[in-house]
Amino acid sequence: MGPANFAARISVTDTHVGGFDFIGPQPDRSVDAEPGLAWDRTGGPHNGRVYLIYTKEQKNESDNTDIYVRYSDDGGVTWSSGVRVNDDSTANSQFLPKISLDPTTGDLAAVWYDSRSDVGTGGRGDTDGIANDDAQFWGAFSTNGGASFGANLQISAGTSNAAVSGNGIDYGDYSGLSFYGGMAHPSWSDNSNSTGNNPDGALHQLDIYTAAVPVS
Repeated sequence: MGPANFAARISVTDTHVGGFDFIGPQPDRSVDAEPGLAWDRTGGPHNGRVYLIYTKEQKNESDNTDIYVRYSDDGGVTWSSGVRVNDDSTANSQFLPKISLDPTTGDLAAVWYDSRSDVGTGGRGDTDGIANDDAQFWGAFSTNGGASFGANLQISAGTSNAAVSGNGIDYGDYSGLSFYGGMAHPSWSDNSNSTGNNPDGALHQLDIYTAAVPVS
């Protein structure tokens, strides 16, 4: 990585999410904190700022996981306080986040899997009458340098259940996200068949879905 190599490690925050943290909507593969970085090289007001996204469990083994973002203006030596990205008031799981910075504006997009709508009583967020084992794909934007994130948006049109796919790794480890020109393009695993063209039908094998989401 260059003649200077890396500096000494710096502890940024505790997450309560270990290397294998089994939660209701990801019961086979488990999740980790899934940290991700985005670096502002726009030349704008936050040029040089590095952003860190991660998953935090509010109480160990509670499955109440939330998505947080912090930033550093000195190359990672010191970090801001954590900003909670998901705006729900439930104790359900949010997991496998991804962050991307729009190089044309410096705005941030964050996306993740979200079980907030699965309260186990049926309805659009529940496929099986069990709470916190289904998920949708959600996102949010920050237009103020990570100081706050706007209202959360449900990106996926349907609700998925990874366990019934039978693949042994649930949603996997990662999602994908590109953000450019005010338009975010995430990709995620989905078996809701919300588009009606999944060859395996609903709630079977997972397909890859995407969407174009304008900044809001």
